[in-house]
Amino acid sequence: MSAQVSSVHPSLCPPRHGHPPDDGGAPPPSWVLLDLHAYVADRENATSAYGVMSNGEAIRVTFCTAPPPLVSYICVWCPNLLPSELVMEPTVEAAEEDLVHFRVSTRAHSCRRDHSVYKAPSGGKGPSLSRLERPDRYLNYRRTTIWLHSIAVSAGLGISTWCCTIPWT
Repeated sequence: MSAQVSSVHPSLCPPRHGHPPDDGGAPPPSWVLLDLHAYVADRENATSAYGVMSNGEAIRVTFCTAPPPLVSYICVWCPNLLPSELVMEPTVEAAEEDLVHFRVSTRAHSCRRDHSVYKAPSGGKGPSLSRLERPDRYLNYRRTTIWLHSIAVSAGLGISTWCCTIPWT
């Protein structure tokens, strides 16, 4: 008699911490450790941002934060697609300040990667999600340089930060 073992892709099993926020009303941490592998999970909270993929499908990104040494992570969810229709796994390409650049693709268009930038809520504004229009056409994926630009305004002073990610090949 053989026992069947069910296998679930790790991208479908996010950690329990960070959702729902279990901070008891404490302010969010001033910094976080961010997992470079995103999860495919139906999670929603005040950090959830909504957008549309290049194939017209709706997408939701939720930031699940936890104070270090726990690792924070993002969850990607497409309400009109089965999780198996996403290529496992969405990945974080770069992060700086309140911006996270990630990519995701569907099995129907696996060679077309959707690149998006998530902006965390700050300064009284809610989170946002912006899709980058086909950056693969202009950048060789293996030698990509990504620049994230964030401006924080405090007492009239603008501070600009830049992040450059160059994957080794």
